[in-house]
Amino acid sequence: MKGILALDLATSLGWARADEAALDRWCKLGGLTPGCGPVVGVTYGTVRLGGNCLAARLNHFYRWYARVLSSDQVSRVYYEMALPARQQSSIQAAKVALGLAGIVQAVAWDHSIGCTDVPIATIKKSFTGDGRARKHQMVEAARHRGWEPDSEDAADALGLLDHAAMLEARRAA
Repeated sequence: MKGILALDLATSLGWARADEAALDRWCKLGGLTPGCGPVVGVTYGTVRLGGNCLAARLNHFYRWYARVLSSDQVSRVYYEMALPARQQSSIQAAKVALGLAGIVQAVAWDHSIGCTDVPIATIKKSFTGDGRARKHQMVEAARHRGWEPDSEDAADALGLLDHAAMLEARRAA
């Protein structure tokens, strides 16, 4: 099994990746608990999708994501489920989220990599215990596990990575 990639889809894109060895250690631990410290082999960060129009942002993401998947170190991609427009802060945000989700699926398919979308409430519940957790609670949960995310979006991606690692452990069992 190769590593996994977790994506918090927005114009400020949070990402987190666990390599194969990290995923193996994580699964043996049965997940991370607060205070246990970060797992070696986990990288994370934020990509700000530049451009003054939707096409430019989507193209920026496409180029970044295709480069990540071309590294041949990812066997599965998990991403935050795109919400319908009525739940987004704007129609533009909904277009971005749905466009990014389409790119996630298409590029993963092109690289023969599986992908799974995960509802936001599921990520929050898994990481903080509260399916309605606020951004600052996600950041605190990440810090409690020993990480120092550079943004709320990276914290969300770490929450998704934590949840995805548990799903991978179940899949391997």
